[in-house]
This record gives sequence, C-alpha cells and structure tokens, in this order.
Amino acid sequence: MDVNDQQPNVVSAAPESDQPTQATSIGESRRSVRWSSPVVLAVVAALVFMLVAGGIYVTLNYHRSSVTETIGEVISSPGSAHQISWSVTPGTLPPAEESDLKSALGTQDLGQVVGSGRDLDITTGYVAGDWGVFYGQMRANDTHEVIASDEITLLAHKSATGWQIVSPESPDFCATLHQIPDTVMSQEGKDYFLGCRNQ
Repeated sequence: MDVNDQQPNVVSAAPESDQPTQATSIGESRRSVRWSSPVVLAVVAALVFMLVAGGIYVTLNYHRSSVTETIGEVISSPGSAHQISWSVTPGTLPPAEESDLKSALGTQDLGQVVGSGRDLDITTGYVAGDWGVFYGQMRANDTHEVIASDEITLLAHKSATGWQIVSPESPDFCATLHQIPDTVMSQEGKDYFLGCRNQ
C-alpha cells in the first residue's frame, strides 16, 4: 500500500470558541426566565407600591406641618376653651385700633360659634371709624388643619367703653349688621345673612 493512500486519523472537534457562546446564551435565557417569573414581578410591584405610598405619606406630612406653621399670633385668654389666633396682614387696620381690637376679640366666648374641638383663626379685617368686620376660619384644635366650613363673620362697634364684638349668635347681630356702613361691609355681604333681611 502506498504511503500516500493512507488516510490520517483526524478527529474533528467543535471550535473551542463555540462552547462559551453556547453556554452564555443558555445562561442568558435562564436569567430572562427568572426575571419574568410571577414571584419576581410581584416583588418589583410591591417595591414600587411602597415607594409611591412613602412619597404620598411624606408629602401629606409636609403639607400638615406647613399648615401648622401658618397659624398667627394667639390672642385668646390663657385657659380658654377655644384658641383664637390673629393672622390679619399687618398694616391693613388702623395701628391705633389694632391692639384694642385684638384684646376685644381675644376675650370673647365664641364656643357656640366655633363648636367643640375647634379653634378660630382671624384672617381678614376691615375697620372704618367706629365700625369693623372680621372674617375667620376654623381649625381643628389638635392638628390645626383648616376645617372646610362657612367663613366666620364677626362684627365690631366702638362705643364709649371700647370695642364690642358681635357674633352671629348674639341677639343684636342683625341690628348691628344694618348699621355697618357699606364702606366696611358691602350690601352683598350683608345679604348673605338671610335671617337678618326682614329685621
């Protein structure tokens, strides 16, 4: 037999570079299966929910603390059942009268007007001569958050003995309302009190 006729024994093998490629693709497919499993998706959804809920909680608490900081000067007497605070913008009332008006408002017993568990924050006031009107909002006395309700209206009249405050619960409220000049309280504002129209 001729030497050239002999076939060498050649063992073919897959290139080494193909094996890592095949292993990598298998590993990737396993990882993709793991990430798409229901358990992993449920965990991710729970994490997202906790992040959103935490953000809402922080926002609400920040808002609550900012509301608490906006309460004005406390003018009610110590030990009063209802706290009365003063948030009227400085300079809107005659400086000579402001102190006396605060004292008159702070000594009022407004329990029937404000209600249980509430405080009153005086936010706006108008005074001309011997007449005045004040508007306020109610707040919860534990959290100081504003309570959605009708605005509180208090009338003021200066007599020889000083400023007298008249609340809607006072028997002479309607008579005082009709005497207030339109420069202090508009006719539209007076008409809001339906019970006083025919008195």
